[in-house]
Amino acid sequence: MGLGMVIGAQVAVWGTGGKLGVALYKGLFGLCTWAVSFYMLYQITPRAKASKSKGREAAKRIPAEG
Repeated sequence: MGLGMVIGAQVAVWGTGGKLGVALYKGLFGLCTWAVSFYMLYQITPRAKASKSKGREAAKRIPAEG
């Protein structure tokens, strides 16, 4: 995760040509961090686990090709 953050920050600077302020980069990075955190927390909820189990059951019903 740490390496991804460093690479993402560098890509953002290259992608914008360094024309955006450091405060904006920090704010966007913070928003992305919160979004990933909330997604990870959602993945451990019973609702997400139930959704995953439905997908696994559907995959088992599909016959293996070969």
